[in-house]
Amino acid sequence: DWANRTGLLPAEIQTGFDPDAAITRQDMAAVLGAFLLTYRPDYPVVHVQAAQFADQSSIAGYAAEGVAVCYRAGVMSGSGGRFYPLNTATRAEAAATLTQAARILSML
Repeated sequence: DWANRTGLLPAEIQTGFDPDAAITRQDMAAVLGAFLLTYRPDYPVVHVQAAQFADQSSIAGYAAEGVAVCYRAGVMSGSGGRFYPLNTATRAEAAATLTQAARILSML
């Protein structure tokens, strides 16, 4: 509810949002990217070059900026040159992503 009220959930994932369902990598990036842009707009840049994922065209338009922000900030990356946007995030990926987000937020 808080993320929705503050505008962190893209409209494309607000309808039918189920907090108990698995989350795709692109949806996780969309929300975390929006969070970073809102609460840490001067986030430290880890990757200066834009990501060039082989599956870039599979990333939904609403998630593209979030994926780019998470990549630049070093919060999320891909594997083997791919982002795998429609894969559900594993517990290990979620833990690594949240650890990297905490790194950035501790710089406040």
